[in-house]
Amino acid sequence: MNRAPSERAAGPSSAQLTNRFPNIFYHTIAVVCIILLVVEVAGYLHGDGLKMAILVGLAILALLAPNIESLTIGKSGIVAALKQGIADNSSKIDDTKSAAREIDVLLDQKITQIFEELRALRSTVAAPVGRADGLSVGPDWLLKDRPITDKEDPQKGRFGGREEFNGRRISAVVEASAVQSDWCKVSLTVTALPGFPRLSGQVHFFLHDTFQPNHYAVQVINGEAPLVLRAWGAFTVGAVADDGQTPLELDLASPHVIAPEDWRNR
Repeated sequence: MNRAPSERAAGPSSAQLTNRFPNIFYHTIAVVCIILLVVEVAGYLHGDGLKMAILVGLAILALLAPNIESLTIGKSGIVAALKQGIADNSSKIDDTKSAAREIDVLLDQKITQIFEELRALRSTVAAPVGRADGLSVGPDWLLKDRPITDKEDPQKGRFGGREEFNGRRISAVVEASAVQSDWCKVSLTVTALPGFPRLSGQVHFFLHDTFQPNHYAVQVINGEAPLVLRAWGAFTVGAVADDGQTPLELDLASPHVIAPEDWRNR
C-alpha cells in the first residue's frame, strides 16, 4: 500500500503567531494604562479624575477587546456582543452546576437511606416485632402478602395498581439527566389530594430490582415525599404511605407521566 507523502515541517507563519498570541497587543495597552494610572495616583504626573477614569476605561476595554464580537453605540448606550465561545463556556458552567446538583441530591438520598436502615435495625433489635411498635414500618412488613407476579417489572401489580388511593397521589416527572446524556432524571413525589389530611411521617418507595438500593424510606417534608432517581428506561414504582395503610403504584410508561417522547420506547 502506498503511503501518502508526509509534509515537511515548516516554521510558524506570521498568521499562526497572531492566532497563537491573540491577546498580547490588548494586554500591552491595558498594562500601559494601568501603569499611567498608578503614576497619576502617586502624583508624579499632574492630572484630574477624568483622566484617571479614562485610563481605567481604556484598560478594561483593552482586556475585553479579544472577546468582543461586535460593538454598537445607540440611544440605549454602548452594547457589546461577546464571542460565542464565552456564551458556550457559560452554558458549560451551567451544565456542570446542574450535574453537580443532581449528583448531590442522589448522594444525599443514599446516605439518608443508610442512616434510616441503621435506625430501623436498632428499633427492630429493641422491639423484634413485625413493625417496630409504631416507630417505623420496615420494608419486609410492607411487602408481606405482596408477591411478585411480573419478573420483568417486579413492582407491577404489587401495590394495587392505583396512582391515587386513600387521599394520596404518586406522580413523576422525567427529564434529561445532566450527568449522563442518554439517561433520564426521574423525580417522584407522593402528596395528599386536595381536601384530604396533609401527608406526614414516611413514605416507602420500592423500585426495580436493578437499583441499589431498590427501597427508600423518605421523610415527608412540607406535606410531600420526594425521591429523585437516574434511570435509562421505564419501570413501575411502588410506594406505601400512612404507616402501611396507603399503597400506591405508578408505571413510568404511563401517559400521566411527564416525560420525553422516546422515554416510553426504551
